[in-house]
Amino acid sequence: MKPGFWAKLLAPRASETAAGIGVHDPYKLQLAIDMVGAPRVVFAAIASAITKLFGIKGVFYKIVGPGVAGIDGFYYRSSFERYKSLALINPTNPVELCDDIMQKTGIPVVLMDANDIDQNQLGKATDFPLTDDEIQDALKDNPSGQGGELTPLILIRQL
Repeated sequence: MKPGFWAKLLAPRASETAAGIGVHDPYKLQLAIDMVGAPRVVFAAIASAITKLFGIKGVFYKIVGPGVAGIDGFYYRSSFERYKSLALINPTNPVELCDDIMQKTGIPVVLMDANDIDQNQLGKATDFPLTDDEIQDALKDNPSGQGGELTPLILIRQL
């Protein structure tokens, strides 16, 4: 991937938080542009810049959508060298993926995109034993944190 004009122009102006670099990285922003188109990303960047003046945050991701918000990768501070130069995107069929993993392993699976700001449930196995509210409660404090390992797997079990 080669960052284009808009990615090079806008990425340095994006915010970087403790939850991750977001689209501050030109490669990550170029992936966002490839996913939803330059007009939508430019509009989201302008709207975000304006709303930040009024203390409103997160507008960029609301406009570009959950697919872009779910991009992980290009983390220069990752403990894994490989994770510094690749990205992961959310699956297009998360429920089917969770059902497939459960069928093959016997382990009920839920797929979350969680960070220190928000926890988004992408899908869960049809026979997952917890309700959506119980899942959100178990992950509300992002128990895996935002450390150098990033994108962890979490085992949730009854005590």
